[in-house]
Amino acid sequence: MRYLIFTIVFLLPVICDTNIKEAELLENAAANYTRMAENHIAMARVLEKRPRKAAVAQQHRKQAMKFLQRAQENLDKAIVLRTGILKKIQENLVKLDAQKRNSVRIASWNIQNFGESKTNKIVPYKNKEYTIPEVVADIIYSAKFDVIAIQEVEGDNLESVERVVEVLNMRVGEEAYRLTYPEKMGVSSNTAEFLPIVYDNRYVRLKTQGMLRDLEMQRPPHYALFELRDNKFKSPQTKKNIFDFCLVSVHLAPKASGDKDIPRRNDFKNVPKIFRFLNKKFAIEDIIVAGDFNCDPNRRGIDGELWAQIRKKKIVVHPITLRGKQEIATKTMTYGQRVNDNMIWMGNSEEDWAQTKEVYEYDKLHFQRDGKVDTTSARVISDHLPVWGKFYATRDSR
Repeated sequence: MRYLIFTIVFLLPVICDTNIKEAELLENAAANYTRMAENHIAMARVLEKRPRKAAVAQQHRKQAMKFLQRAQENLDKAIVLRTGILKKIQENLVKLDAQKRNSVRIASWNIQNFGESKTNKIVPYKNKEYTIPEVVADIIYSAKFDVIAIQEVEGDNLESVERVVEVLNMRVGEEAYRLTYPEKMGVSSNTAEFLPIVYDNRYVRLKTQGMLRDLEMQRPPHYALFELRDNKFKSPQTKKNIFDFCLVSVHLAPKASGDKDIPRRNDFKNVPKIFRFLNKKFAIEDIIVAGDFNCDPNRRGIDGELWAQIRKKKIVVHPITLRGKQEIATKTMTYGQRVNDNMIWMGNSEEDWAQTKEVYEYDKLHFQRDGKVDTTSARVISDHLPVWGKFYATRDSR
């Protein structure tokens, strides 16, 4: 850590200063070559007016081309140097950020009907106009999410999410962000969707991914197993990561008409099985189920009954948006007061999370116009707000 800070604070400025000076010398040389080329071109134009001097004029033009070529070569070298400087600074800042971190920011967001119809749709945003994937990317980047489960990705492919990843990578100047590729699944064409996970490959490494097809749920969940890249998060005894985690993206059935509400009841009945299956498969306890539960843990009636059903199981879960000692949300929607979105995880205590669990109210944070929230534009992005939690990477409740 000290060496890294020394490199950034002391050595990097020296290296950068040397490279900048070299780049400036190359750029000055390019400017001189360009001026000499211009002089030869001017001379050629004068001589071309004299028929007997055509051959001499041609020689001047050839010389001008040589000087222009040298100017371009010097400019190319200068660009390489300056690009290298920026990349070096960025790489070291990322390393320093990783060294300072002791947690991972994990999120979930239902981006309503996020398919082909939204990929090129333009919305007003920050006094300009952007496509919806560009806005989504800016929100994810601003919120500093390391990993985010996404629900309600529709259409025949993941083009909309791929575009988000592309914009994020343009923002950071490298191929840092990646996504998982789940199957599109559902009990019918109306319910089928993709449940991908976007992650920052600089901080976490994807170990494996898959679908939980055997669970009788309206939309089979998608899971991804991650490990942290930094060696400081490894146990000195076992040499294994202290906080490897499995993130599961879910979109449970909505409330059905009638008293029985069978699809939603059935999905909730299967939630504890997600934990049991993955715990057995990977011998891991850090399992986080995140997504749109279509059920408010703070309400009475069927909603409260379904959440109580999970808590009665031997698996202990901690809903991130459950009110109580640490009330964090009155809603996870861009309208109304429902808390449909959630993150729950397995464990006997709450030691794994870093005392931070929130709803990212992008409507208020990103869609302010003349002191007011532009709810119309915000709702074009989605009718849901992201939920997220910060999890310790250096602790484990086991």
